[in-house]
Amino acid sequence: GMTKELYQFKNNSNIWIIVAVEQSIKEGQNLQVANRIIRLDIPWTPGDLDQSYARAFRTGQKKDVNVDIIICDKTMEVTKYLRLISKEYINKKLTTTTQQMKFSIFCKYKMEMEK
Repeated sequence: GMTKELYQFKNNSNIWIIVAVEQSIKEGQNLQVANRIIRLDIPWTPGDLDQSYARAFRTGQKKDVNVDIIICDKTMEVTKYLRLISKEYINKKLTTTTQQMKFSIFCKYKMEMEK
């Protein structure tokens, strides 16, 4: 269920920030009212990262959701982040056809040109 704090964040325009741990917002909670996510931790898997972002952004949504990741240099978080990026790259390479990649790059380029 939804906690009192999460309910207030979603429904009270005077409350504009919520602090939550990954596990509490990863599954089952929708945060489409959010427009920024500030990450203080890095998960080990790309799926966990994508799922937490999907709490705030839904396909077809018009407003942007900004994501900031705060990582301190020379810490384990840097290693985790680099490993996460490499896993995401390998995953995309294995599951995306050349045609899909070309279309994705075209769409991204088109959106940038329209700004």
